[in-house]
Amino acid sequence: AIPYCLTIFPEGTRLTPEKLLDSQEFLRSRKLPVFQNVLCPRVKGFWSAVNGTLLDTVYDTTIVAGATTPQGNVLSLAQGKPAEFHLYMERVDPKDIPKEEEPLNKWLMSKWEIKEGKLERFHKEGHLGGDRGTAGRRQLTVRASARNTVIGAVLWWVISCLGFVRFCVMLGFYKLLFGIVLGTVLMITLVGAIMQQVHFKHSEAPKKS
Repeated sequence: AIPYCLTIFPEGTRLTPEKLLDSQEFLRSRKLPVFQNVLCPRVKGFWSAVNGTLLDTVYDTTIVAGATTPQGNVLSLAQGKPAEFHLYMERVDPKDIPKEEEPLNKWLMSKWEIKEGKLERFHKEGHLGGDRGTAGRRQLTVRASARNTVIGAVLWWVISCLGFVRFCVMLGFYKLLFGIVLGTVLMITLVGAIMQQVHFKHSEAPKKS
């Protein structure tokens, strides 16, 4: 079998004030605990993963941004700029995860109640839990040389494009060249618009999300 890693975000979307209110209304309507720091998890995708894949292990991960960190995004990561994030990881044996949808939904909700408590603790005490508190942290640093990988990839892309353009011009494949250029411009425009919405648009979402 080919090894693989599957990442799932059961909430299904980013936390915003509007989505948090909708989630809280849904939880109240089902007489479930109302969360202040996370959205209500959706069981369908997780159920499919549990029942449709072979899992050696599952890692339950809680992530929260530091209070003073700038907004991390693809560009800052490519530039090797450090950002403060706190992670709490717990290994879960797949055998302990229910297979049926209703028991799995209850199991997932119980995990989300624990996450809610961890995030509340973080905002009060500065850590996500554990017996050692802040003393149990392991700091992972970002090397500034990470930007060199991006620079190398961009240079290789530029050289490849110039070689392709020269090839098309030499053989008179102007329509092919025009189509490729148009497609590239459209793709860059689309990616730029997505990055603007996802990474750079100032959100009113609270820091605790």
